[in-house]
Amino acid sequence: MIVILTREDREQFERLRSLSIDAGAGKMRYAAAMYFYQRGTLSDTTLEIYRSLAKDDCVNPVKLIETLGRRAEIEETIVMKPVDAKDRRVTNIYSAEFKPFVYDDGKVYGDSVLQNDDALPLGVGFHVYRMPAGMTTRAHRHNGHEQFLILEGELIENDGTVYSKGDLVWLRDGTEHCSTTPNGCLLAVHIAGPEFSLE
Repeated sequence: MIVILTREDREQFERLRSLSIDAGAGKMRYAAAMYFYQRGTLSDTTLEIYRSLAKDDCVNPVKLIETLGRRAEIEETIVMKPVDAKDRRVTNIYSAEFKPFVYDDGKVYGDSVLQNDDALPLGVGFHVYRMPAGMTTRAHRHNGHEQFLILEGELIENDGTVYSKGDLVWLRDGTEHCSTTPNGCLLAVHIAGPEFSLE
């Protein structure tokens, strides 16, 4: 099995599997075979097949290798480096602590946010938004499209539209609205930029 770790590995693998019949194609394939042999991923037998066909640009060594039952040896596998712990954040929405959402004027209405990306202001980008029972959001205008998925509860827009669990909603950039929840709700939200208050 050929292990692809780098761009050079990818280029050599493409040469190894090339079906070209151009002048020098056999030598190119043999050089690629030698590349993988030196890395310990190609057997002596398979290297010998590429060497013996290096002067014959019109013969495809892949077919011969397959005939000999060694196809798996020249298949690729992509190995990715592990994700470093500093590059991943996992938060459980049912056990993590939400942060109270504080509006620009310092007011707090009881809504809260769970957001893994701390490079963006709280409530911008992707986040989980919780509204307590009876809360109504401030009237606002969107600065970019808003999308949300109702995970729990129900949300009622100022125009009477009702969203329930499982509803995926998209609101266009510039949309003006406010929402209320009679029994509380939990939403997965993506907002492109900070909202503008209409109050």
